[in-house]
Amino acid sequence: METLFSTADLLNVYLSLGRDYKLPVLLERGQDLHGLQVASGVALLDRHLQISPGVPKSQWMDTYKKMLAPLPAGTYELVVHLAYDNDEIREATSDVPDWGAEWRQNDLDMVRSQDFRQFLRDQGFILISWKDLAKVRLAEK
Repeated sequence: METLFSTADLLNVYLSLGRDYKLPVLLERGQDLHGLQVASGVALLDRHLQISPGVPKSQWMDTYKKMLAPLPAGTYELVVHLAYDNDEIREATSDVPDWGAEWRQNDLDMVRSQDFRQFLRDQGFILISWKDLAKVRLAEK
């Protein structure tokens, strides 16, 4: 999943593709960049976050709240795995017990829930999209 960050050559491909195709490139602050210099147009995240395996569905909301509420102001990427729990996604994720079909349905239900959306508003989170990141990237040039 993070193969592009494993070597300088692969990371350089990632950075070059972002530059060449004017796509947002995400890197985490403090990430090992294998000595490469980061040019403008790279969105530096303070951290990327995701829920870990082993959390029962009944604790899904509380786990997200405990993870997100204490974050200081910054730029964060919340990784969610969204899909409907159906035959197609069950087959596609059959070799992935964690993050499988049920997990993805739980994430989908969570991000669509009014309770979660209200929590984000109450905490002052500002949601941005890849399109927003691309605009920032172009404005930096």
